[in-house]
Amino acid sequence: MTRHTPDIPLGSWLADLPDERLIRLLECRPDLAQPPPGSIAALAARAQARQSIRAATDELDFLRLALIDALLVLHADTAPVPVAKLLTLIGARAPEAEVLAALNDLKERALVWGDTEVRVAADAGAGLPWHPGQVTLEDETRTREQIVELIDELDDDELIVLDKLLEGSPMGRTRDAAPGASPERPVPGCWPRGCCGASTPRQ
Repeated sequence: MTRHTPDIPLGSWLADLPDERLIRLLECRPDLAQPPPGSIAALAARAQARQSIRAATDELDFLRLALIDALLVLHADTAPVPVAKLLTLIGARAPEAEVLAALNDLKERALVWGDTEVRVAADAGAGLPWHPGQVTLEDETRTREQIVELIDELDDDELIVLDKLLEGSPMGRTRDAAPGASPERPVPGCWPRGCCGASTPRQ
């Protein structure tokens, strides 16, 4: 969409995509093709359904989930948000090139749509393993140098935990998070530094 277009529904955006982009969407989200949708409008409605969004975000890495989180903070679920505004909100927390690449990947999955201004589905928050805004707004005051210092304090086992959370889904289950777990284990060692924390299951 252009800056002069107030809003474009997902169905209209999908209708303008070339066939290869639609094929790629169905490859990324195979549930959208079962059963085959009868129209682009049906495809768009299915892509915005809560259950389909959850399935589409299950394997996303932290950066992609964080972008959805940031777009919800900017209210992209109700109105288009300029990409420039998203980049400003992310700031120095991730390189711009990586953010734009991740944003394009979310577009391929129809979890985000638009061009210079982007939207997310009303139920986009259902795909996050945390409450919307928790990642984008939490502890914004930490500088890059402070974060590097915190990471440098982690031992090898704690770094393995952090790497797994960053490279794959940022959500996991472990007995080390249970009450009474040994404080010598890596997960409890990460908590005081703010590198990870406990979260309630998605509803």
